[in-house]
Amino acid sequence: MNGLFMNGLLKFIACGSVDDGKSTLIGRILYDAKLLYADQEQALLLDSQLGSRGGKIDYSLLLDGLMAEREQGITIDVAYRYFTTDARSFIVADTPGHEEYTRNMAVGAAFADLAVILVDAVKGVLRQTRRHARICALMGIKFFVFAVNKMDLTEYDKSLFEGIQADIFALRDELSLKNAAVIPLSATEGDNVTQRSERVAWYDGPTLLSYLENVDVSDDVFETGFYLPVQRVCRPDQSFRGFQGQVESGAVQVGDVVTILPGGENAVVKSIYVVDQVNRNISEAATGQPVTLQLDREVDVSRGWVLERGAKLSVGRNFVASLLWMDDNELTPGKEGIYWAKIGTRLLPCAVEKILHKTDVNSGESLPASSLYKNEIGLCDVALSHPAVFDVFKAHKTLGELILIDRVTHSTAACGVIEAIGESHELKKCELKKRELEKCELEKKSDGPMKFNTLLLHGFQKSFAGGPSVTDGDAGATLPPIYQNSAFAYESAEILGRVFDNKAPGFVYTQINNPTISAFEQRMAFIEGGASAVACASGMAAISMTLLNILQSGDEIISSNALFGGTLDLFGDLEHFGIHTRFVEDMTGQGVESNITEKTKVVLTELISNPKLNVVNVRELASVTNRRGIPLIIDSTTATPALIRPLEEGADIVVHSSSKYINGNGSAIGGVIIDGGKFEWDFAKFPVLQKYGKMGKLVFTARLQQDIWRNFGSCMSPQHAYLNCLGLETLGLRMERLCANALALAKSLERNPDIANVNYPGLDGSPDKINVDRQMKEGRGGALLTLRAGSRKRAFRLLDNLQYARIATNIGDVRTLVIHPASTIYAHFTEEQKRAASVYDDLIRVSVGLENAEDLIDDFAQAAAQANRDE
Repeated sequence: MNGLFMNGLLKFIACGSVDDGKSTLIGRILYDAKLLYADQEQALLLDSQLGSRGGKIDYSLLLDGLMAEREQGITIDVAYRYFTTDARSFIVADTPGHEEYTRNMAVGAAFADLAVILVDAVKGVLRQTRRHARICALMGIKFFVFAVNKMDLTEYDKSLFEGIQADIFALRDELSLKNAAVIPLSATEGDNVTQRSERVAWYDGPTLLSYLENVDVSDDVFETGFYLPVQRVCRPDQSFRGFQGQVESGAVQVGDVVTILPGGENAVVKSIYVVDQVNRNISEAATGQPVTLQLDREVDVSRGWVLERGAKLSVGRNFVASLLWMDDNELTPGKEGIYWAKIGTRLLPCAVEKILHKTDVNSGESLPASSLYKNEIGLCDVALSHPAVFDVFKAHKTLGELILIDRVTHSTAACGVIEAIGESHELKKCELKKRELEKCELEKKSDGPMKFNTLLLHGFQKSFAGGPSVTDGDAGATLPPIYQNSAFAYESAEILGRVFDNKAPGFVYTQINNPTISAFEQRMAFIEGGASAVACASGMAAISMTLLNILQSGDEIISSNALFGGTLDLFGDLEHFGIHTRFVEDMTGQGVESNITEKTKVVLTELISNPKLNVVNVRELASVTNRRGIPLIIDSTTATPALIRPLEEGADIVVHSSSKYINGNGSAIGGVIIDGGKFEWDFAKFPVLQKYGKMGKLVFTARLQQDIWRNFGSCMSPQHAYLNCLGLETLGLRMERLCANALALAKSLERNPDIANVNYPGLDGSPDKINVDRQMKEGRGGALLTLRAGSRKRAFRLLDNLQYARIATNIGDVRTLVIHPASTIYAHFTEEQKRAASVYDDLIRVSVGLENAEDLIDDFAQAAAQANRDE
């Protein structure tokens, strides 16, 4: 190879999932290659005595710069390190592994020539591995090293490595990566990092450092012509006007004719100036040089314009771009003027006019989409406010990459690359496959992403690839099998110990985890848009575990006074533990904020209260709780993800009694907790979570699974998990029919003279209709309604005269269920508590079923009339 190149600078990024060992690996290189000063080495040895490795050298401390990060054992920012060996100079960016810090990882990738992607040998290729590889490729990186780390934990198993290598090669082919090396190593033990290891004698390739010292990352894409984006117009006095910037491609000489874009005028280069030790006048400048160009005549040039010669750049307002969305708020196309687009040195208002499709980071599949959420990648039509100079990324890198900036907050909303010039009807220029083109055409006719019923049946299957197996792949089962056993056996005590300690995937004991239960949890997390889910023995167990996981004596809850009776009973029990509840009648943002005190740690409410049927505005509540650093917990049992996903509206945790609409046929008791994974937990306010601080934003789920939920024995049974999976598949169809039936029955009862009052949130006269229309899918108001019969006796007679409805205490069944709350669920409550929940002596709660609406209408009409005649 070219000896001059070998002494050049290599900029690379180290990335991977959480705890894959990125910082440890880079620290090991610095230590083994003797690249530390004596005082640095001494400080490392001293710091390691207080670290997490029992006094052994913790190489990650060389890069984890913040004390808080060291204490938690994680890296949450990009750490840069410069070092030099005899063969080469390096700059490495150690980037965070948490999905929520994808923005930081993309920043690190933007500067790099090569990516070192770590893969945990115990876990294999994960979703985050695929995400990082895809983002690195998107940011223009063409050279990859997949470092299969922690081989020591697998006893240097060759067959396991070869299986991981096969998965990596499949990913390489999918992303069309021309240069991808796979190296087995152990950062903690030093195998194949800087020195070859006899413990992996079956591997005959280079060590990681040797590969980095020798890889040729010279770009194989030749950018045609000369161009210089103008960074600054320099005019120190009336006699001089120069245009400053960096030559991004080609070379320019004094006397060359250049074109000024987007204006299109031509001029001759009169002089070229550079600054090193002194200002110098030179005759020629080449790629990478910062220069000042003076032209032979006055021409219109501004910051962001481009001087070019032979580069064949485009001028226009429209292009197609692949965007990595980074904002906490979703991207909804069509909103004009809310983003700046930065291309080269130009900053212009822009609008994302259309999302053509989004890319599944796991499979690479193009999926229809109407919006993009944080960390999703999509192909989009972008329109600028004025003509600008740009090109496709493959032709001219600097003018083919862009960032979108929020014009209000000035935060980076997205980064991406230009794939095609013009609007999406010119997508053939993107060199997309025929299959992708067909999906784009389908998106033009569609009003959104994968529809809910399809999502229930197929969406989760690709979202959790890489985790423990939850389906019987060998037998081809279309549903998860029922693992009706208590314990799971392993071939050795060591393997069981690793699994038990969460160092290897697997199942231990059904009270802790079980494949069937995991299948249900994964489905619920995916369908609600959460980071994780924990299944419980009942809905009340889900609420209890959620609260006990974060509260302690002296803490306060803010909640609605119109809750389900079982939840009210729980709050009474919590008083004995020193946990107080402040009940709020006005469950609005203002009503909640006026009740917050320094002791307030949680706001919990039902989305559609049962049986009062108030509908809260989740986004309004979240705007208050997020600002005050308090988690918002939404009981969405009566709404279900078929109508609304509260996490998307700003809630932090969602709970369900899966016994109801999730199961759908009254065959299984259960509950589920879904953690959004976005709440910033303050350990000063929530000290019980501090033990699991290293889990970052998943600290809530970590403590729940490892402590409170496990210790209270709140697990769901495998049989019930299976039945819930089965019911979940028809949730969308059932809720569509149930809501339609409820609305039809409510309208009929509203006109019935034998009924004193009807309450249903979907009725036009309901005060809750505004919140239903604002946030519920297609304005559906749920499947519960209440009616008042006029007296307790008439209520009982009406119930007894119904032919189709069953008198029972459940809701969410396929059949209509009715109950008299005052004599059952609320029988032991005070009159004041009953009034707060709108429970009156003549009130009947109706859980509408799947019967034909006409039959239900006729049945209630005859029962009401009979009750009136009997009186």
